[in-house]
Amino acid sequence: MRINWLAVLGTLALFGCVTVQFTPEGRNVRTITPVVAQKCEFFGLARSWKPSIEGGLTAGQIDIRNKVADRGGNAMIVVAQQVDPPPYQHAEIMAEAYRCDFQKLTK
Repeated sequence: MRINWLAVLGTLALFGCVTVQFTPEGRNVRTITPVVAQKCEFFGLARSWKPSIEGGLTAGQIDIRNKVADRGGNAMIVVAQQVDPPPYQHAEIMAEAYRCDFQKLTK
């Protein structure tokens, strides 16, 4: 009996993938403009790097919102985003974290 190692490795890779999920706070993080940010409190920079096996850009976009929320922010401005070319497609995102009072901003 011959073993198809490519199929075995592919299956292991799929089961080894980690999916990033939103935290409740991360789900509520909004992307804002620099003009809006002037009326918000700055909480620092957040960084996310996700390899393609963990979901690449999509996982990075979820992870950066979770990290902004972990800093106490509810808003962000993406200041840098890089995705490696195929076949790797690792993603790195940097964002400024802010705490905004959106009820005040809409009045």
